[in-house]
Amino acid sequence: MMDVKIFYGFGDVLFEVAMALIPLLLFFLFFQIFMLKMPFKRVKDIFIGLIFTFLGLSFFLQGVHVGFLPVGREIGDTVGDWNHQWILIPVGFLLGFVATFAEPAVRVLNTEVDKVTSGYIPSTLMLYTLSIGVAISIALAMARIIYGIPLWNFILP
Repeated sequence: MMDVKIFYGFGDVLFEVAMALIPLLLFFLFFQIFMLKMPFKRVKDIFIGLIFTFLGLSFFLQGVHVGFLPVGREIGDTVGDWNHQWILIPVGFLLGFVATFAEPAVRVLNTEVDKVTSGYIPSTLMLYTLSIGVAISIALAMARIIYGIPLWNFILP
């Protein structure tokens, strides 16, 4: 049985999330004091939302550190030892496509673009285009790493 320490490193995660949210808080406070001047109840609601955001991000990232990263490292170690590493290129393509295709934020973006363009850019076309674009970029990144291709060969053109 694996010994999992659920809250190991949670202090670091709390600090990282705080450092990410503090600039947003300062930005809001600056505009609230000098321009917005929203009523106290509205500001209070925003601060409550900020607290929920802080807690949500902290627990989410801790879950990623405890659950996903160790599994990803194990998979990476196993797959990295394969004799035929070229297989990683189509695997990367497939994972990039599926991850983008299933991402809820991408679907929301596609729906909004479909609405704003009055259907001129259909949401399904944009979904497939984004998914294929991400898949190609991940496949190229895999090929670059496996074959030692310099990054400049991709950036310069």
